[in-house]
Amino acid sequence: MIVFENVHALRQAIDLGLKVKEVQFPYPASRYLLKRLDDYFSPTEVQDIRAIQKKKVKLYFQTAPYDTKEYSVFK
Repeated sequence: MIVFENVHALRQAIDLGLKVKEVQFPYPASRYLLKRLDDYFSPTEVQDIRAIQKKKVKLYFQTAPYDTKEYSVFK
């Protein structure tokens, strides 16, 4: 497991050659249903997310190992 300080640090690592197929984000503490990226992420973070996705990396929310992976917010 690799933990990054923020989305931008993750993007930098991927831009520098880190190879990953998927990246997990924990749900917000309240676990409310997110329907859009900008409900939770800043405009800069959304730009980083889109740049990561262009590298064919799938992003999802998941808190506990047996929780369902939630990809839909990142589409």
